[in-house]
Amino acid sequence: MMLQRMKNNIDASCEKESLDWTWSHNEASIDFPKFGNGTERHSDFRVTLTWRDIEEIMKAMANKNHEGALRAQRALHLANAIEDLFRNSN
Repeated sequence: MMLQRMKNNIDASCEKESLDWTWSHNEASIDFPKFGNGTERHSDFRVTLTWRDIEEIMKAMANKNHEGALRAQRALHLANAIEDLFRNSN
């Protein structure tokens, strides 16, 4: 995930990438310690996502015809159909 400072001044922009995910029961978090440069440094940001956030991101990407998101949607629909089939066969 990429964390970027959004500013009008391009010279003051900053970005940092991290793949250091922390998982808990209902959410995933990623920390960006010591984010920023010089006087613009505002340390220790965290981005937290829930499954609903991930579903909305996948939906938005699928709406833009992102092949990976479309495949993931098809796989989830297939998995749900299989679970329904087994649930109804008992």
